[in-house]
Amino acid sequence: MLPPNSRPVSFSAWVKYLPQGVDSAEIKIKLYKWNVTFQQPQDVAHAEFYVHTTDSVYNCHSKNFTYVPPFTTSGFPDTASVYISSSYQNDTTAGSIVRVDDIAFGNQCTVPVNEIKPALEMTFYPNPANDNIRFTWLSADADRIKVFETTGKMVAAEAVNNSFAWMDVKSLSPGIYLFGVYDANNKIISSGKFSIVR
Repeated sequence: MLPPNSRPVSFSAWVKYLPQGVDSAEIKIKLYKWNVTFQQPQDVAHAEFYVHTTDSVYNCHSKNFTYVPPFTTSGFPDTASVYISSSYQNDTTAGSIVRVDDIAFGNQCTVPVNEIKPALEMTFYPNPANDNIRFTWLSADADRIKVFETTGKMVAAEAVNNSFAWMDVKSLSPGIYLFGVYDANNKIISSGKFSIVR
């Protein structure tokens, strides 16, 4: 919430980011004041930061606001808009994931965010796949994904990294495939199926 009759100096947010390829996430706040004469919001200030690296845990970022004329030295904003994008401008890549928590005015980076980890279900996409398939929110015990033809023949395997895996399936023929998620002792944790179309 925007404090009344205040001019925030900065904002902070806790962010974790899982980019695909060379990608960047953008977190931006714009401050406005309602212009009675023109009956529309008027820009007061803005602040934004970009995240370029993979962060599988929350890290805090802080950025100072830049006030614009005629509010450079005086005047109070009355509205704030928050913009969050997992892909930024020319670096956009499908599949990048950004998670943002505890956005606050001022620098709140001194108090770590307490992440409550819900029981997330494994997901995989796209399905049907063409060139690649991404597995997300795998069990913390997951070590490897193995892919099988419907005959039971194993045709691919991929290591799991931080509960995620990216599998190249370009060499597989179109059809239906079964997969298993295995732990380090080769014990199956979960399974499913996907199809490949071209």
